[in-house]
Amino acid sequence: MKKIITIAWRNIWRNRTRSMVVIAAIMIGLIGGIFLISFGFGMQEGRTRSIIETQISHIQIHTPTFLEDRYTKDTLSQKAELVKTLDTLSNMRGYSLRTLVGGMANSAKAAGGVSIQGIDPEAEAVVTQLPDRIIEGAYFEGVRRNPVLIGQKLAEKLKVSLKKKIILTFQDKDGEITSGAFRIAGIYKSVNSKYDETNVFVRAHDLQKILGQQGQIHEVAILLENDQHTLNLQEKLQTAFPDYLVDSWRETSPDLKLVADSLGASLGIFMSIIMLGLAFGIINTMLMAVLERTRELGMLMSIGMNKRSIFSMIMLETFFLAMVGVPIGLFIAFGLVTYFGKKGIDMSAFAEGLNELGFSNIAYTSLDPSYYTQIAIMVAITALLSAIYPSLRALRLKPAEAVRSL
Repeated sequence: MKKIITIAWRNIWRNRTRSMVVIAAIMIGLIGGIFLISFGFGMQEGRTRSIIETQISHIQIHTPTFLEDRYTKDTLSQKAELVKTLDTLSNMRGYSLRTLVGGMANSAKAAGGVSIQGIDPEAEAVVTQLPDRIIEGAYFEGVRRNPVLIGQKLAEKLKVSLKKKIILTFQDKDGEITSGAFRIAGIYKSVNSKYDETNVFVRAHDLQKILGQQGQIHEVAILLENDQHTLNLQEKLQTAFPDYLVDSWRETSPDLKLVADSLGASLGIFMSIIMLGLAFGIINTMLMAVLERTRELGMLMSIGMNKRSIFSMIMLETFFLAMVGVPIGLFIAFGLVTYFGKKGIDMSAFAEGLNELGFSNIAYTSLDPSYYTQIAIMVAITALLSAIYPSLRALRLKPAEAVRSL
């Protein structure tokens, strides 16, 4: 067997051009596949992280009926107990108590449906980093009475600017239509233009005063240090408050969960297509190698090399080609993923479309280290499977005819 290994290794370098073509094909397929997979994972991870950290948080708490009908009377009556429990929890960045109501935002020129969020500015700053997204004005500063923050998209829709007045109309706790005048203290912009168009932020006590629900809240949003703690904390809070609905971001945003769960399968299919193309390339190259060496293989058979040794030699040649291409391809792919994972890829040319879908203008590549091993194994298996047909073709040669062939 040692001799077969030596012969196979020498054979791949007898025709360097052909061998380098196969090695290059393996490298390019590996680099392209890994980079595109890391790009897909990076885009989705960035979107998920952005939505969690700026919109829905890791965990939300409501009454069971609030999410169904969003009645303003469906408040969290155990507010004091919730706060006491939350203050004792670890692995948490912060939490925000919110008063929520759906309504209309009206200016002198236009109107639009919005979700009105009454917040504690200090707590909300930790949970959603809202102050960092202010592009005009200030975070609840510069306006003494009823300040409001609105998204850039909504400002364009209402045709309003900083310090202008808007009227927010909604139902109070008794179901009566009421309204309040608010003045724009700041305009924010997130990576999701749809969100910016439909969400306004006011101080909780200003909204509660108009609603007639002083101190009442509809939602608790909790941001954790790491998503790994979400399930454990969700179960703990659900046990402590069985009458409430404690949802993780997966229940709060099922479409986000669906995309996250299906991404791996989708990229796996994409990688399989790359492997299929690579397989055909290897089959074609190795088949040509066998046909070009018909006389040589016939000579080896004539001097006593059995079919098993011939088969092993062709398989080993393909394996060696893969083992040269795979490490180099993995090294280059790892370097590219690491580089663009830190620097990012500027996607500003597609900013409008990306923002509509909630993606950032900068894409950062990201890939779990285990994927490198999995892909390397996939390439090795693909190479070996691709070598089976050329090897079998070599076994069909008849020594006498092969030796006489030109």
